[in-house]
Amino acid sequence: MFYYLAVKYVPVSVGIVLLMQSVWMGVLAEWMITKQTPSPKKILAVVVVIAGTLLATNLLKTDALPHWHGILWGLLAAVSYTVTMFAGNRIAINLPPVQRSLYMLYGAAVVALVFTAITWPGHFTVEILYTWGIPLSVFGTLLPPLLMNAGFPKIPMGMGSIVSAVELPVSVTTAYIVLHETVSTSQWLGIALILGAIVLMNISHNKQG
Repeated sequence: MFYYLAVKYVPVSVGIVLLMQSVWMGVLAEWMITKQTPSPKKILAVVVVIAGTLLATNLLKTDALPHWHGILWGLLAAVSYTVTMFAGNRIAINLPPVQRSLYMLYGAAVVALVFTAITWPGHFTVEILYTWGIPLSVFGTLLPPLLMNAGFPKIPMGMGSIVSAVELPVSVTTAYIVLHETVSTSQWLGIALILGAIVLMNISHNKQG
């Protein structure tokens, strides 16, 4: 919901970059939880992610700053995403993925219902249900927790945040092709820096493993 609120104020290409701040948030959370200092490569990768974010969100261009509401909601989405990854990596990992996903969806349903009760405008368009509602529910609500709960317990949390960042180039490219959003050269460079940081952390993880 934080992400959906973010893209009301910023382009999808910027919203997904903000969501991907979960990469360094995941490293920070792992540091706080395990009490193990991140390796120099991970620290360098975090710095590169932040630098890439400044470029990818046009924060260095004062005449093209994203709406601060969008930035706030996007960062909150990243925090929420990081907490979700922590839950997928640490909580009740002895349960089958389907059962863990069911519990997560129960919680999500409660939050969604409360949010809807507060923000509902008083009318409902049925066409939205089958044009956007069902596809979003399948690919945005049902499949992600199932796949995440199956995969995340098998890898460290920091590595999980790295793997999840593959949606960054996919989402930006889709926004460029399908939604015809304008993505500047500096934004592509920022995205490349973020992906380079992901590769750097992958190399670090593989060497440690």
